[in-house]
Order: sequence, then structure tokens, then C-alpha cells
Amino acid sequence: MGRPVISRREKVKPTERQSRISHTFSIVVPILNEREIIQSTLDYLWLISAELSAATKDNWEFVIVDAGSADGTGEILRSVQAPPNWILVQGNIEKPSVGKTVSLGISKASGSILLILPCDCRLGIEALLEVDDLARRKNVICGGFPKTYEPSSSLLKTYQAVQNVVRLRMFRHVVWTNGIFFSRSLINKKVFPVLGFLEDILLSDQLRNHQNWSLLKSRIWVSSRRYFKRSQLKRMSLNILILITYRLKFMSEIQLRAIYYK
Repeated sequence: MGRPVISRREKVKPTERQSRISHTFSIVVPILNEREIIQSTLDYLWLISAELSAATKDNWEFVIVDAGSADGTGEILRSVQAPPNWILVQGNIEKPSVGKTVSLGISKASGSILLILPCDCRLGIEALLEVDDLARRKNVICGGFPKTYEPSSSLLKTYQAVQNVVRLRMFRHVVWTNGIFFSRSLINKKVFPVLGFLEDILLSDQLRNHQNWSLLKSRIWVSSRRYFKRSQLKRMSLNILILITYRLKFMSEIQLRAIYYK
């Protein structure tokens, strides 16, 4: 994503409704070997930070975490002059993964509500307000957002629709790129075992049966860059194959990870 993707209807001015946000949110942004897009991600975070500052005071934070990038991403992060409510976390985890990066970020977060926002995904302030509204009505919350791929294609739009209807609405299955959110009280330390792969599925399995699980109306914009690096159909088929093989226990997580990153 070159520039932050926020729809026009989400570029809202502060309103009375926005000023009523009262819950403490930690938006965890995992980053791993993303030198190519890190600057656009930081630009987006500055933009959404300004919108949040106009709507709230001290009830939110961004936890931007790199668990051990090897492509120079860490050097860029170290040069950032972060605002007061950004927490920059850098670690040196052996065999880092997105799940391990998320786990590190959660350990540094202080919010009662956690929202995982991958660095190539975008949410507007309306999404945060929707989570806040949900938290006002329910003591414990969890769920995610339907996806929109950016840029898209006819094939990706079909794939996106299937994911949003079948996987999300029917099976309540969320992955990192659904912007998973949940109350801190729901965290089980066993959610993030040292696998290095599929941790989002493990987290989803823990949350999906909770009575307050919710699929919100706001969209999360997801970069489709990985689908255009190789055949879109091959990438989609690989994702489906990995999930089915994992569910049927045909291969270990280590074997599946090797196939996915081959």
C-alpha cells in the first residue's frame, strides 16, 4: 500500500459521539521484515493518531513491535520520533514470526481491549468507535472485521466475498488480517505456543465460541501485494490447502510453515 487507505466516509471530524470514548485500547501493530512498506505504515499511523487525538485523550495507544527483522526494518523504527502514546518495541526473538511478534506486543500493551492491526492493513477511526460502542454494551468482547483487498481484481473480489460470508459469518474464523480484537481478560498464555506459524488460527479457535463474539460492520483494508507477487489463484489455493491440512492434522505446523514460505 502506497498511501493510507481510509474511505472518505471514515475521514470524520470529531463529534460528541467520538468524544465519549472511555475504554483503554491497545492497537498492536506487528512488523517483521517490512522495509518496503514500513514508511507508508508509519505515515498511516501518524494520520490515524491525529484523528484519535482529536476524539480522545489518554485512552488509546499504538504498540508498534518488531520481534527481529533482518532486512533493515529495525533501523528505520529506531529513527522514528514517536509521539507519547506510541510504544516502540524491538526484540531479538529466535525464529521470529507474526504470532511471536504479536505476543511480544501484547506483553508491552496496557489496554483492556487489544486490537491486532498488521502493518499492511488499514482501519479508519469509525472501526475503533464501533469497537468502543460494543465494549459499552458488553463487559467482554471479541471478534473481527470483514476484509476488502486493495488493490483488487475480479478473482480477489470473489475470494474476499467467500471469506467474509463463509469463513467469518458461518464459522467465526478470523485471521490476523481481519483485525482481531478481544478483551485482555480472554487471553490464555497457551494461545501463543512456540510454533512460529498459525497462531492466529489458535487464537481464533479460542475466541470463536465466546457468546460475545462479533463481526463488525466496518471494513479492514488489506494489502493484496502478496497475491500479485505470484499467481493469485496459486496463493488462494495455498491458503485453503494450508487451513484444510491443518484442520485434518495431515501435517505438523512446522511442515505447513515450510510449504507456505517455500
